[in-house]
Amino acid sequence: MPQAIWSGSISFGLIGIPVKLYPATKRNDVRFHEVERATGRRVRHRRVVEEVGDPPDVGANTDDEEAVADAEESPRERSAGGAEPEPEPERDASSRAAHSGAHEESLSEREISREELVKGYELGDDRLVTVSTEELRSLRPESTHTIDLEEFVALRDIDPVSFDRTYFAAPQPDTGAEKPYALLLHALEESGRIGIGRFVLRTKEHLVALRPTEGVLALETLFYQDEVRGLEEIPGVPVNAKTTDREEKLALQLIETLTGEWSPERYLDPFRERVLELIERKAGTAITVDREPAPSASSRVSDLMEALKQSVEAAKEARNDRKAANS
Repeated sequence: MPQAIWSGSISFGLIGIPVKLYPATKRNDVRFHEVERATGRRVRHRRVVEEVGDPPDVGANTDDEEAVADAEESPRERSAGGAEPEPEPERDASSRAAHSGAHEESLSEREISREELVKGYELGDDRLVTVSTEELRSLRPESTHTIDLEEFVALRDIDPVSFDRTYFAAPQPDTGAEKPYALLLHALEESGRIGIGRFVLRTKEHLVALRPTEGVLALETLFYQDEVRGLEEIPGVPVNAKTTDREEKLALQLIETLTGEWSPERYLDPFRERVLELIERKAGTAITVDREPAPSASSRVSDLMEALKQSVEAAKEARNDRKAANS
């Protein structure tokens, strides 16, 4: 049974209809882990920064944040704040290969923690604007629990390219939602209209369409207009080729010959089926993975106590340093 991803109410005039949203679709892709070929043990990815030459000694002067920031900048980043770097001369293939090899040899990697990560937006010309998680969080829309229906339009007026994801809206039990839910459902069916509104899901305000289908209300998230490509961006369309009446008649005849009832169960993902068959054939050659034993409760408590002790000592040292600096 799917889990509800949102709960709130549909605002229909002065009527509030408590509902829960459930995903209408699911991905059936065969999922793999990255593992070591010889042992089958899981591969973990690290967050690393590529550096040229020796890594900066960021712990040498933790009180001087500007010095640390300057030390962590690459030469190209530093040049963005002053004079523009001169363009590199063109090289032939052999010199480029030699330069690339020397560059790779001089690179080193430094692992960083999640706390050191920020978002970067490239402006071009080797310039980058960094934005912190806190700054982005402050811009998020206020979380609401209402789907506000603003207008009603004909479904045929919306191009299917505008539809993003589909959810089923189900009335919340024991809230008295069944009757107003049925009222809105039947009204949409009779009018041939769908409701257009907005609501906030997680961190984004979505434009949505509420439509009746098979006795349930389906909520479609819609792409905003600037997210849909205009046809003028697509080369080769619209076409201006001329066709004859005979060609069009034969094309219509072919369509009539292949016309049938839509039966989605007839269509399967052939690649997925082949992958599952491969896994089944190889099940007899499965390797046993040596997994590290899970830490016992006592060791977890011991680790926690040790971490707390180290935190207390670090806090004391920092406080003494501040006192010494102010004296």
